[in-house]
Amino acid sequence: MFVYEQHAAKVMAMHDMCSYGRSSLTVVEPVLSVLGCQVCPLPTALLSAHFGFPGPTVLNLGDELKKILEHWKTLNLHFECFYSGYLASPEQVDIAKDYIKEFSPQFIFVDPVLGDGGQYYPGFDEKQGDAMRRLFSLAHMSSPNVTEACLLLEERPRVFIDTATAKDFLARLCAMGPAKLCITGVPSPDGQTLTSYGYDSKEGHYYKVTSSGVPLNLHGTGDSFASVLVGLTLQGISFDRAMLRAAGYLNKAAQLAYERQEELCIEEAFPSLIAGTESAMLEFI
Repeated sequence: MFVYEQHAAKVMAMHDMCSYGRSSLTVVEPVLSVLGCQVCPLPTALLSAHFGFPGPTVLNLGDELKKILEHWKTLNLHFECFYSGYLASPEQVDIAKDYIKEFSPQFIFVDPVLGDGGQYYPGFDEKQGDAMRRLFSLAHMSSPNVTEACLLLEERPRVFIDTATAKDFLARLCAMGPAKLCITGVPSPDGQTLTSYGYDSKEGHYYKVTSSGVPLNLHGTGDSFASVLVGLTLQGISFDRAMLRAAGYLNKAAQLAYERQEELCIEEAFPSLIAGTESAMLEFI
């Protein structure tokens, strides 16, 4: 789809920044960089640590995002990709749309951060969901988790879905905007495996990628998966292979975290990502 051989693809990465912890820009930047992209960070908020730690401080950077946009307009800049994650408010969602309108990137990836575990994240409600649907409609590719898929579709939030439900959700979500989409990190009832379901609406193909799970609650997994999809897509890798490599990389990083009882081990798993190791299993469904 996109192959940049003469220069590194420039990615506007609009995510929050955690001073400590494996999440958001502290994951997005290294993953995209190792995949050959130039990351141009647009921090939506500055946190002392991610929300896996108690009581983080949070500084909303919405006003600064507006100033950055006005400055960038004077510099005659060009970006191949816009990639968003955590947007702190409906107002920030509108700012994201302003960046897309101004720079017209060839590839738009929206990670529709809204919730997990069957509910909205603290501070989010239906207003954030409505705003996110408007941004989601502009995306070429997206990777919601199960809860976010439900919220986007205005379905009852849940944690588990079967293959038939996944295919129904995928088709309906792609009809809202993205041509390619995956629902990430669906656990099996026994917790032994994680499955991501994908749909390429242009090809009419549905996929299921399965890898082993770990008994550890890890932050930054969705950011890692999405960032691999972005980086590999910009390399021209097909959607199904990108899903497979993302799942394999994440499985390696999670297994190392479990063995060491640490946070997600993103750097230690880079050799498998660069080598294209495929430790997950892909099926057409």
